[in-house]
Amino acid sequence: MRSNGGGSFTALNPLQELTPAPNAIYAPNAGAAASAASVAASNISGAFLPTQLPAGLVTNTETGVTLGGAFSGNGAVLTILNAASLTGSQSLPVAVLPTNVAFLNSNETFTGQLTNTGSASSQQLLVQNSNAAGIALYALNNAPSTSGFYYGTGVYAATSQPNGFGVYALNLDATGAGLIAAGNDITAGYYLTAGSGLAATGLTCGAYVVNTSLASGSESIYTINGNAEDNNVVRINYYNGVLYKIYGGGTVSTLVKDTENKTRVMFAPEAPEVLFEDYGNAQLTNGKAHIALDPVFAANIVVDAAHPLRVFVQAEGDCNGVYVTAKSDTGFDVVELAHGASAAAFAWHAVASRADEATYDTTKAANGPGKQGRISHYSTARFPLTTNTPTAWHTVKISGNPRLLN
Repeated sequence: MRSNGGGSFTALNPLQELTPAPNAIYAPNAGAAASAASVAASNISGAFLPTQLPAGLVTNTETGVTLGGAFSGNGAVLTILNAASLTGSQSLPVAVLPTNVAFLNSNETFTGQLTNTGSASSQQLLVQNSNAAGIALYALNNAPSTSGFYYGTGVYAATSQPNGFGVYALNLDATGAGLIAAGNDITAGYYLTAGSGLAATGLTCGAYVVNTSLASGSESIYTINGNAEDNNVVRINYYNGVLYKIYGGGTVSTLVKDTENKTRVMFAPEAPEVLFEDYGNAQLTNGKAHIALDPVFAANIVVDAAHPLRVFVQAEGDCNGVYVTAKSDTGFDVVELAHGASAAAFAWHAVASRADEATYDTTKAANGPGKQGRISHYSTARFPLTTNTPTAWHTVKISGNPRLLN
C-alpha cells in the first residue's frame, strides 16, 4: 500500500481488510443496484457488448421501445400477434388457421353454411374454369343410400323469390345445351347437337314431370313454338274443367313408311266434341241382328237424349237395306228394310260422347274434406272457349295459294 501523497508501495504482511470507514470511497448508486430487484432503463447509459448481455430473454414493462437490428428464431412463443400486420412472402402454417377456412389445392370438409350478405347482384359462390376440358363445379354425393325427398342429392338448390330460380342453367354457345340430366346410372346423357334448353336421358323414363295442383288452368308441361299465342302454345296434361292429354294448336299426327321406305305423315281426325268410337262386323239372321257394345267401351260413354249413340252401318251383302234402332249405352239393333229376312253381312261404326270423370282420394272418408279431387266435363265440351280476349295474332282460313297477310 501507499499513502495518498504517493511514494513507494509497502507490502502489508499480513494482509488487512479495507472497509468503508474511515477513509474508503463509497458509491451510493452501485449500492442501490446491488440491493434492488431491477434497474430502471433510464438509469442505464452507454452500450453493452454482446458478451455482457444475459443469455435469457430480457423483458420489462416499458412502452415505446423500438428494437433495431436483425432477429432470428421461429417466433413460437409470440402471442397476441396481428396477422394483418404480417408482410413479406412468408406463409402461415395451415394448422394454425381456423377449421372453417377454405384452402387452395386441397380437399375440404365443411360443417357450416356459406351465407351471402352482400348486394343484390353479388354471388354467394362463384366458381370459374378456364380449361376447355375442365369442370367449373363438380358435386358428388357418395354417401350410402337413404330415404328422404332430397337425401342423397348431388346438388340441392332452392329459392324463395317469386321471380327467382332454384337452378338457372345457361349455355352461351350457339349449339350448346342449357341443362343435361341423366338417370338410371347413365354416365353420359344424350343431347341434340344443335342445342336445346334441356336434354334429359333415362333408362325407363327420360323426363318425369309432375303437377300437383288440382286447380283449373294447371298443366304438367307448357310449350311455346314461336309466339306465345293460342295457336302456338301446346300444353301437356292440361286441366281447365276438361282433362287434356294434349291441348293446343296444330294437329295430331304420326309417321309411316311408304312403298319406297320414305317417311310419310298421317293425321288423326279431330272433332268439336270429346268422342269415343268403336267398329265391328256382324251378319243378319232372318233380317235382324243385335250388337252388344264392348263392356269396356260401354262403361266409358254416356247415352241419353242429349248424347245420342250414333251408329253407321254398311251392308256387305244383297238385302233391302238396313236401319238402326233400340240404341242404348249397351248396344243397338240392325233391322233389314221392308221386313226383309236376308242373312247379309254388314260393318258398323259406333260413336258416343265420353262420360264425365271425377278423381277422388280413396283413402279419405266419403264426402269428407279432400275426398273428391276434380271433375272433367267431357260430355258437355263442344268447341270450348279458351279465352274471350282477342289476341294480337289471328288465324284465318286461306283459300288458294298460301301467302303472307298484309
